[in-house]
Amino acid sequence: MRRALFIAAGIGGLIALGFWFANVRATQLINTLLRDFATAETARLSDSVYVLRVGVLHVNWPRRRVTLDSVRLTTDVERNDRRPQPLAAASVALRNCTLGGISLSRLLLYRGLAAGVFGCRDVEFMSEAQAGPPDAARLAVRAAATVRADSQRAAPVAFLALQQTLQLPRQVPRLRIARISFPNVSISLIQHYELRKQLTFVLERAQLHADGLAIDPGDPDAASRTLFSRSVTLSAQNALFLPDTATSASVAQLDVDFTDSSLTIHGLAYGPHISDVAFAQQSPWRRDRIRASAESLTVRGMDIDRFARTGSVRIRTLELDSLRFEIRSDKRRPSRPGRPVPRRSVQAFMAASTRSWQIDTIHIRRSEVVYEEFARGRDTPGRMVFGRLEAVGTSFRHARGAPSTAHPFSLEATALLMGRGQLRATFEIPLDAPSFTLRARGSLGPMPGTALNPFISAIMPAAVKEGELQGLTFALRVTDGHAAGQLTPLYTGLKIDVTGRGMTGVMGSPGLIGGIVRGAAELAAGWRVRGSNPSDPGATPRAGTINHTFHGETLPAFFWSAIRTGLLPVIIK
Repeated sequence: MRRALFIAAGIGGLIALGFWFANVRATQLINTLLRDFATAETARLSDSVYVLRVGVLHVNWPRRRVTLDSVRLTTDVERNDRRPQPLAAASVALRNCTLGGISLSRLLLYRGLAAGVFGCRDVEFMSEAQAGPPDAARLAVRAAATVRADSQRAAPVAFLALQQTLQLPRQVPRLRIARISFPNVSISLIQHYELRKQLTFVLERAQLHADGLAIDPGDPDAASRTLFSRSVTLSAQNALFLPDTATSASVAQLDVDFTDSSLTIHGLAYGPHISDVAFAQQSPWRRDRIRASAESLTVRGMDIDRFARTGSVRIRTLELDSLRFEIRSDKRRPSRPGRPVPRRSVQAFMAASTRSWQIDTIHIRRSEVVYEEFARGRDTPGRMVFGRLEAVGTSFRHARGAPSTAHPFSLEATALLMGRGQLRATFEIPLDAPSFTLRARGSLGPMPGTALNPFISAIMPAAVKEGELQGLTFALRVTDGHAAGQLTPLYTGLKIDVTGRGMTGVMGSPGLIGGIVRGAAELAAGWRVRGSNPSDPGATPRAGTINHTFHGETLPAFFWSAIRTGLLPVIIK
């Protein structure tokens, strides 16, 4: 009996010793992976700019669980400043993390770490990237490199480089986690640009979930997946973009599915985040104010790999639902002192973009565009509304540093002008043309002329008294900033009242108001209005010749000036 007891005690001791040794060895392997390896790899991949500090580990092997109080990543600012191209200053904090469902047998047999779940209660990520020196040669080289990277597959950079060069330690050659869950993530990103400008992005109360994470030499496709995972989703409320000190773009709900390469935004709002009075005080010479909102914006087919490698944006489909785009122009405000700053053309605006763009298809549904204008001496704005807007755009392409007129952006749109006239228009715009270039054609259906008075009578000393527009067609082509084409209005019974109210100070103003008022002044000076076109039933209607050159005015003012050159010679005898 005694011998049996000794044997049982020995066996029990050996089991206890083995269990103790297994626990010690498993703990050593976990420390190797989560502390030593992670710290060393962070330093290696960032040239020691980023410093990773892992907090206290608590191991509970009977429950197959490891808890971690914190993980912090900071930036060595002095070392980063000595780099030829500094990295973004980053600060990351993970708190109250748990790794559960660990397979001890796989870990102890050096087959890797397999776990059921990994999560942290709180995650904070902050990054601030500085602009480089505004050296023209450096910018040109960078632009050329971007174009080459878009045309051929370049070596991976950013987080994809980390994924595709990451090698786990020999003792833990594989890492598999079934589920990753971060229920409370906050993100703050600041990107500085030249001329003291910056873009700020703030994301609050975000949730990040990933399934099927695998870092495995036997699974070569795993390195190309986002975060090594089969599926990754991000959802958040109250996202905020701040492109400048007065303007913001807010999002009520953001959902990103990296697996499906899709993004959905609900409750989008863009515009000054201050009142119109404060906006006028902050920018006393800024006459234009833009606000936009949309119930939803959906992006499908995002090329995340290309964005990570080159920074260029590639999207298959972009959909906007219930967009409301409001432009307000206040001509009462004083001109900016000094030399006038000309407006940029569409092509000049795209050329200033910091990245390349390609969107195959754009859908705009159930939308509205509103143009409001305050004339000098008027307290009520003229208002022109394009309602029930439906539009389809194709081949939206911009390649940095590669001027070309090939593959023009095509946009077909229909809208209801002032709630009465059906407007149809088609535009072809080569976004990378070296100068202001486009083609446009369209038609306007029947509507009463008086429907335009909410706009006309508020900005000029005249109003349409009577008249019916039966239809209007136009076609124009802009080459090197010069618009040429033809316009044919069909109308009957046109009569105009010229009141003279508001003429003072408006006659010499450029752009939209000045053009209309000078036309009204011509009527007041004795010109006679042609009441109908054609003048006799069955006769050939008169057509006007469009002839206007871009002088740096806004795009709406440019189109009005071009249309006016063809319209007035038909209306005025």
